[in-house]
Parts: sequence; C-alpha cells; structure tokens
Amino acid sequence: MGIPGLTQALKDKYTEIVNFGHCHNPIEDLETKGTVSSIVIDGPSFAYFIYYRLLSLKDFSSNPIDAVPSYNEIGKATLIYLDEIRLVGVKIDRIYFDGYLPLFKVGTRQARLEQSRRLLFNFRQNHWNGWKAPVDAPHQAITNAEKLFDYKRGTGEKFHSIPAAPFLVPMVIEKLSTSRYARVTKVVYGEADSYCAARAHQLGGCILTKDSDMFVYDLGLKGCFTFFENINLIRHSDNSLRTIPIMQADVYRPRKIAQQLGLDELGRLAYEMKEDPHRSFSSNLQKAIHKSSDRVNTKEYQDFKDEYNLSNMHEDGIMPYKNFIPERFLEAIDNHIDYAGDRIDTKNIDLSELQKFCSGWCSGPSKNPERLCPMKDKVTLNTLPKMSIWKYISERSTQNLDPRVSELVLQLQQRRIGTESQFPNPAMFLPILIDDPGRTSAWFSSFQTRRLAYSLLNRSMHPRKRIPHILEYSRRGERVVPTEIPLMTPEETVAEMDSFLSKQQLIRQISQGTEVDFWRTYALYELCQWRNNSGSELSNPKKLRKLMECGYVGDRLEWDAIDDYAHIEAILYSHRILKMINNVALEQQLEGNHAEKSNSIQKNLDSLPRLEDLLVSRIDLRHHQEDRLPKNYWGNIIKKFQDGIKNLGNDEPTPGEEEEPGVGEEEEEEEGRPSKGKRRCRERRAAPANKVRKQTIAKATSKNMFDILGEE
Repeated sequence: MGIPGLTQALKDKYTEIVNFGHCHNPIEDLETKGTVSSIVIDGPSFAYFIYYRLLSLKDFSSNPIDAVPSYNEIGKATLIYLDEIRLVGVKIDRIYFDGYLPLFKVGTRQARLEQSRRLLFNFRQNHWNGWKAPVDAPHQAITNAEKLFDYKRGTGEKFHSIPAAPFLVPMVIEKLSTSRYARVTKVVYGEADSYCAARAHQLGGCILTKDSDMFVYDLGLKGCFTFFENINLIRHSDNSLRTIPIMQADVYRPRKIAQQLGLDELGRLAYEMKEDPHRSFSSNLQKAIHKSSDRVNTKEYQDFKDEYNLSNMHEDGIMPYKNFIPERFLEAIDNHIDYAGDRIDTKNIDLSELQKFCSGWCSGPSKNPERLCPMKDKVTLNTLPKMSIWKYISERSTQNLDPRVSELVLQLQQRRIGTESQFPNPAMFLPILIDDPGRTSAWFSSFQTRRLAYSLLNRSMHPRKRIPHILEYSRRGERVVPTEIPLMTPEETVAEMDSFLSKQQLIRQISQGTEVDFWRTYALYELCQWRNNSGSELSNPKKLRKLMECGYVGDRLEWDAIDDYAHIEAILYSHRILKMINNVALEQQLEGNHAEKSNSIQKNLDSLPRLEDLLVSRIDLRHHQEDRLPKNYWGNIIKKFQDGIKNLGNDEPTPGEEEEPGVGEEEEEEEGRPSKGKRRCRERRAAPANKVRKQTIAKATSKNMFDILGEE
C-alpha cells in the first residue's frame, strides 16, 4: 500500500541522478553520479505503469470505458518499453510477479477489491444513461518508446473513475512469457517487492517500482530503486548526425538515506509516518531518531519490521524461500529434474536422491558469488530439507499460472507438505469486472466452470489432505465477501466433466472462423444456458447479436451491453482458470476415470487463445469482426441456442447460410402483416410456459448455482 508522504518528503534532497547503461554521456550539463547496468522490475507495478501511461495518451473526449487500452495494445507497449531499456545497454535481470498471498495480507486484498467495487458503483451512478458509441478508428498501438517516457501529459481525472482492466497483470505475464524476456519473468512464491529487494541486496542493481515500501527494505550498499516516472529518455544527435539514446533516473539508496538522516534504517521513520501521516515529517523524524515513540515497543511495530526483514524470509512458508537458496543451485536442480515441456514428472522424482545431490552440490568448493547470499551464515544443509526441495518443485510447476491461480495452488500445496496452518482456508480472489454493479456479478455465470476446476485440484490431493470447500472472494451485491464454494463429489465431478466435453463437441460442430470465434461462441452458449437455468431474463436476441458483432447495441453503449460483455469475459477467463488448474491436477497424479477425462478436457482447453487475442476491445471488434465471419453468423447462432440444444446437431443450414433469416436479420413486411421473425417472437410470447421451456436451452447436468450459493 506504500508509506504515505515518505516519497514526497525525500524526493528533493535524497535522490541521485544516474545513467542507465555504460555509454558515455555526451551532454555536458547532465551531471550524474554513477551508472546502472542491471535492473530488477516489480512486475505488478510495471503492468499498471504501462496501463496508465497508455490511458494518459487517450483522447480525453472519449468515454472512460472505450478509452481503456486494449490488452493487445498493452502487450505491445510492454515489450517496446523493455526493448528501449535494453537498447541503452542495461541488463534486465529479473521481472518478478506475485505468486502467493501471505495470510496477513488477506484483509488488505479484500479492502482493495472493495475499493474497486465502490469505484465501479459510483461510476455507474454518475453515468447511468451510457454513452454514444464512438466512430473513430480502432486502438492504435504505441510504435515508439518516446511516448511511454513522456510524462508531461497526465491521465485525465475521469479515466481514474473506473477500475483498471481486470486481467491486466496476467495478460502482461503471458506476453512476457512468450517473448525474449521469458527466462527473466518469474511468478514467485511470495510478493514481488520482497523478491526484488532480496535480489538487489544480493547482486546490486536498481529496482523499478511504483511502491514506496521499497524505502523500508535494506537494499545493501550497491542496491537502489527508482519509480518508473523518474526515468527519462533523451534522444541526442551528435556531430555525425547519429541519434544516441540517453536514459537517466533519480534513484534512492535507502541505506545511504538513513545515514544522512541519522538513522540506523528507514523502517522506524516509515512506521511513524504510516501510523500518523498527518504529523509533519520533521516531527516523525525526531521521534524515529530519539526512539521516543511508544509505538516501537508494540507487537504491531515488530510485525511491521518482520514484514520487511529479508533475513527472516526463509523462516516461514509465507515469505519467499528462494532468496536464501542461491540461483545457481536452483538452476542445478532444474538440470537434475526431468521436465516434460512445462510439466514436471513428479512420479519419477526420487526426493532422497535429489537431497543427496543437493547436499553434494552445496558442499562443493566454488568462488562464484551467486552461490552465496546475504544470509549465508544461516544457509546450512539443515535449511535444505526435503520440504524446501518440494516447495521449490511446487513453485516451478506454477511458473505458467496467473497470480490468482498460483496463490490458490500454493495454498493447497502447503497442505501437501504439511504446513496448511499458514492458510487454513484456501481462497480465490476474483477481480472486479466492469459489469453492472446493480446486478448479480458477472462472475456468477461461470461459477460451475470454476467449481469444477477447484474440485479437480482437490481430487489430486491425498485423501487426508482434501478440503470440503474453497472460499471465493467476489462482489455480491454491494459488498465484496467470501463465499464458500462446496467442492464436488467424485460422481458430480465426472458428470460435470462429461457435460463440458459434450458441450465442447456440440459447439465445435456449429462454430466457424478462428479459435477466438469458437471460444466466443462457446461463451455465448454458456451465458444463454446460465440465464435459462437461473431463471434470469434472456437478453434481447437482436441486441445480443449486435453486441457479439460489434461490441455495441445501436448507436449507444448502455449498461445492458456492458454487463453482457463482462459475462462473456468472465466465462472465457474462468475457462482459463480451469485450463491452468486442470494442468496442475494432472501433474499431481489424478487417478482413474478422473485422469482420463481430465486429459480429454486439457486437449480441448489447449486451444484457448492468449488473453490479448481472446479478450478483444469493443472498438477493435467493431472494425474487424465482419472481416472473418459469414454474414449473420451470430444471428443464426443465437437462434439455434434459443431454439434449444436439440437442434445443435441436426442437418439444418449452418451459420452463414442464407436459407432462413436468423435472429435480428431484417425482413421486408407485407402491408398489415408482420415479418416471420416478428411472428415467431409473438408466438413465443403467447405460448404456454411449459412449451417455452422446451424451446429454451436444456439444463446442465450439474446443480443450479443458486441452489448452492443462494440468490443475492
């Protein structure tokens, strides 16, 4: 959350200007104090920095929802920014992302979700009537780095009135993991900032972050940090007309600043300012210097210090253990284990042999500094038991997981290794979607998909380690609360897996276009099915067709369309969760019928596209959707869905054929006589309720979600 006021108090007098890279500075009036040759990046901070930089470049006349940068645009800008840093000769050493949530941070996470929910609620209140649909061209991706380093234009206030893109961080991780930066991108067993601090303490270098918590860490003599907005890019032309990029930054060295202020470390000052942000900086400093505050003897202060104490990082499973295991040692473990692609063949790992190998490696002589670390006096063979090795293997298997999924998987992994007391109630935290906050959360339409994922993960555990439910934190009405999700029995799990495979097969038969189109078709089917099963009113077919075709309904963007669009995105992302968790469950030795069906499910889910391709912005969709699908594809699809699942496999014309008009397609009317489409609508409205039920989509094999959760 940062330390209020600390950055503002220190930024003028206690920064140093440094060059990024080893090139000589040709501009005489730019005085610097040293160079930075290596950087460590706080991944979540980086993702949000790129997001808000792109947002600041939007036309302020745009409505806030359409101004949100597309995931494709964010992904490209991410690589452009990193490429520019490499161009000046700086090594990007690590990009760390959170992969595990400490138990003491649950309240903080819930408070942040509530803050986003309140932001969305107020936004809906202020814009209840929607907006006129834009007519401009699709999102234009940033093609040069200068705009990303130009901080003169701030983000419009109205653009901060809405929560950030809900899948921003996992999309950035996915982009980096499929780029030249894959090897340095790490989803870690803890919080990213502590890993960044430990890396800088151990090897030196500069941390790039937006979090003022970095002041509190001991970064050592060679470690420093800077905020993203403190990095400046200058293009200099020399006498030969060459353009030389020069990158500079104002950096902070916490250990040096503490000495200048007369302190042993900045932790005490940071705590005083956090507890009383309204008191002046000088007063807080004097209390910290003279240790005159009663707070220093409290348990709260000791907990605050422990949170930033790198020497204690290995003493409990909450904090990152990798900081006390040298990187080269971990690479040696990698070479010793037989990996199959991204999966670890845990069945063939002999932990006793691996322990013997590790002991021999650690006792061998070496002058390589990476085999040591700041806490070397505490690194003994006793600190590398089988449990630590298993923890490392567990973390290695979560490298391709999104942070929220990684958090859940590692919570259950603790049960596997006997440390479940550190997180007694495993939980999934779902981000706030841009849906209609006056209605049921858009996450509810894909509840059953996530429940299947949680159940498969649970089935992969030893019977004595299994749990009865998962907590899911999400918006329910006007609150963010945890909901107990009861996990399926073996019979229910098999039935749900069969249902998934059947639906996949049926939708494959009728869909056209790319894999993106197939999955959007599948998500639309799931939405229609959920509305039918839950007793919700089905969306207007014509409006739904327009929404799927171009992201808008008519010439306005209204909350009905926003809410349906959020449901589609939630369904797609829930299947991504299922894909990741099902993969982990397979690695952890699912058995019997579950394993066979789980493999079939994984083959279907492997076709799920990347987030930047799957979650298309409305503006991009409006300009490109018609390029790849037959005329009235979505109209015919919606007609089939609403006529019932019994028609999905017959010999009627496939979507795109023009024998019969689909939902929403215009027909000429004879004078005094409504068109066929309108007659059918009137006939359906006049039909008995039991007849209408037969024409709607059949119910799923699983329980109605509201039987489990209860209606809001």
